[in-house]
Amino acid sequence: MNTIETSIKNYFASQHKGGSIIDGLSDECRAYAIRNSEWYGVAIKNINNIEISEEFSSCAIKNKYLSVGNKADNFLVLFCTDDMIRNKFATLSVDFVCSENRVQILADPFAWWQEWKQLLGNAISNKKVYDIIAEMMTLNELFDKCEKVSWNAISRGTHDIETNRGDYEVKSTIKRFDNTVTISSQFQLDKKKELKLVFYRFEKSQEGLCINDVVNSLVEKGYDPYKLENQLQKIGFEKGKYKVLASLQYDVDDNFPLITKDSFKGNKIPDNVEKIVYTISLNGIKNKRFIG
Repeated sequence: MNTIETSIKNYFASQHKGGSIIDGLSDECRAYAIRNSEWYGVAIKNINNIEISEEFSSCAIKNKYLSVGNKADNFLVLFCTDDMIRNKFATLSVDFVCSENRVQILADPFAWWQEWKQLLGNAISNKKVYDIIAEMMTLNELFDKCEKVSWNAISRGTHDIETNRGDYEVKSTIKRFDNTVTISSQFQLDKKKELKLVFYRFEKSQEGLCINDVVNSLVEKGYDPYKLENQLQKIGFEKGKYKVLASLQYDVDDNFPLITKDSFKGNKIPDNVEKIVYTISLNGIKNKRFIG
């Protein structure tokens, strides 16, 4: 473990509120480890005054004005809100503050962030913002119509929405003429009770909906705001507003094209077949409007 990583990990573990210069860096590449009551992270001076506000899961990179050493300045701040991953986050922090990457990060922090986002992946999900809006709109539509509604945003349930009436699998696209959905496993359309597939078509628009719009509607209806905040924080998402062009509901019944264990001889998936991913065209399949 090098000096920089040791310095960062020790400060993250100390629970000390405030900021400290990270050891192992030259004065020209000075960086700070920071912790407050809401997050912990690292900061470098934002000498190009770049504006950035990107979030993914419990991590984020933003430009912030911070007081370090009794002087307020503009910083690029990489931070995390989940204390359970602070050692792993320290590794990411080292890459952010090290002198080898400083020129690149100061010039284009977005590019660095995108590279790391791909490497980090997400143990829960890496959905596009319109995918999340689609699931939340479905939750919002069903919340006051069913006695029990559960959004499997972070629990990795078989289906996206589960209710006392049946389950809902939600798919979405921003392609104007795309009528296909990708089924990511042989279990995704497997069912023990009634199953519906809800398909949304969006377009990016400043007049559209953002995640906060659907959050406000759900909270007004009585959905637990703390539970919702936790779900969204752990999913990770980017910002954006989308207009709904279509929302259609399909019955996943005997007439719906699908692949499950029942599609094979003896109702058993062949040995050594670990995962089946396939694409369904929705053209010509009976549907009805889901919202509106």
